[in-house]
Amino acid sequence: MVDPRVYLAIERTFLSWIRTAVALLAFGLAIEKMDFFFKKYVFSSFEVISKPYISQYLLLGFLGKVLIALGVLTLILGKINFYLTLKKVEKAIYRPALWLYTIYFLVLLLIGFGLFLYLVFF
Repeated sequence: MVDPRVYLAIERTFLSWIRTAVALLAFGLAIEKMDFFFKKYVFSSFEVISKPYISQYLLLGFLGKVLIALGVLTLILGKINFYLTLKKVEKAIYRPALWLYTIYFLVLLLIGFGLFLYLVFF
């Protein structure tokens, strides 16, 4: 029989994945709405706006969509991690899902590197 605290720890970990996903989704939605605001109200109210100024904000929509996609990916990976961990603990063969964490790390690394390039060059 497995100690109930182990199950509670698995559930806490799953809830932290959900918390992270909700934060990414909310932040992505906020950026997406800011992009909509810029396109609809700010850029349409000026007759002449320099092209470099506008191009700085054209990637906001893309960034918002990337963060929303990352939030959805976090939900999916969190659920996969929850079930894999639960099955392994019940069979008493638990090992961390390194492939899952590696995939998530690489996705975050690529997005972080892309954001870094955006901040440096735009």
